[in-house]
Amino acid sequence: MKPALIQLLDYFLTDLHVSANPKFNPKEKVPLRFEDFETGVEFARAKDRKRQGKVILSLKYQPAAEANVPYRFAAEIVGELLVLDAATDELAERLFNTNGPSMLYGILREVIRDATARGPYTGVILPSTSFYKPEPKKEAEAKKEPESKPAEAQPKPAPAPTKPEGSAPNA
Repeated sequence: MKPALIQLLDYFLTDLHVSANPKFNPKEKVPLRFEDFETGVEFARAKDRKRQGKVILSLKYQPAAEANVPYRFAAEIVGELLVLDAATDELAERLFNTNGPSMLYGILREVIRDATARGPYTGVILPSTSFYKPEPKKEAEAKKEPESKPAEAQPKPAPAPTKPEGSAPNA
């Protein structure tokens, strides 16, 4: 085991609301639709400490009023992160923007499960998600048509067989 290039120094909740749905029918199907989740990510870094800063992750689950869901909830978490010096500046930026929110989402996943499990219905486990966004340069390169290779030289057809001198002509 070795330390990750990004470290979570501290985290805390700044908001947590959970509401049980009194009209929820546990005998009916529960539509856990990804579209009903809303996330927001903010970054705050000091100009003199570009490898350390805060990530603020907000999460809301507010499906339509008539949806048969056990809970609706909203939460916000703030994390203090540090990217180690071993990472290049480019990698540090990617770690902060991708791994930072991912680490906090994992914590919120457990907080929401725990809070909803204390209510009248089964606890909610948030769906897995990704905060990865391809770099614009690399995404554009991936969409490029593959470069065409020069046509390989076609083999020349073999010369037609010739008859040895002095052989009899075909009849």
